Amino acid sequence: MNWIVLAILLFVISTVMYLTFRKLSLLQTKSEIQNLTLFLPSAVILFVYNLLNKFNLTLNFREIITVFLGSLFIWAGNVMLLKSIKSSPNPGYTVLIGKSYVILTVLLSPILFGSMLTLKSLVLIGFILFFMSLILIEKKNSKQLAKSEWILPAFLAFLFWGIMSLLLISMKNSSLTTEVIIMYLSIFSSLIIGVEMIFRKVPFKPVKSHSPWLVILGLVGLFFNVMIMAGYKVAPNPGYMDAVNASSVAAITLFSSLIFKDEITLKKAIGIGGVIFCLILFL
Repeated sequence: MNWIVLAILLFVISTVMYLTFRKLSLLQTKSEIQNLTLFLPSAVILFVYNLLNKFNLTLNFREIITVFLGSLFIWAGNVMLLKSIKSSPNPGYTVLIGKSYVILTVLLSPILFGSMLTLKSLVLIGFILFFMSLILIEKKNSKQLAKSEWILPAFLAFLFWGIMSLLLISMKNSSLTTEVIIMYLSIFSSLIIGVEMIFRKVPFKPVKSHSPWLVILGLVGLFFNVMIMAGYKVAPNPGYMDAVNASSVAAITLFSSLIFKDEITLKKAIGIGGVIFCLILFL
């Protein structure tokens, strides 16, 4: 399939996925149920897919530790993301902060992996921080302070996903395929969430009226992984798919405003557009 078609599908699926998160947060669906629904179908389907294709599924000790830690930080990032979405004026703001973890990977990769840090990257990071300030900075009053509860968990999602990305970058020389790595990330994440649900005594059976939305979340979560994996393989530059994924924030913000009557202001719209543009320029 042409990579442009895959990119368009990824854009649509990413938008639908985060809008579904917003709907489930409004329904007060437990975040543990949402997370499990996101990871478990991918774990099962990818396991079957990898078996049928006879991919190597063997992990060495280092890979087990790396993938497990990656799963732990994916889970922690998702927990913070869902917490932020619940109180965010618009889920697009939260998703934008989380997806900006490229800043962390760009700054730390030279230290950890000997990658090059260019003047262009430093300038772009400066612009991203400026545009992000348009989203975050409000007049200091009690009403605005109450509305800023979403910011800390959004930045924690940014931090956790950034660490996850660095862990996965450390596996770039692994013989494992992308499909196998994502399968193990999904399996370990599902197990972590399962333990969390047992510890917190969260019932595995969701509220019946929420089930249609959870089915949608499970399907779009699976197709999100499929589209991005396929896109990485055929796109002229794998970063193009990441850019499309980041640009979906604009659609998430707009449709959240139209569907759920969430906040959107001109200043924050400019901030979102600026951050997305700078993220794309990293390519």
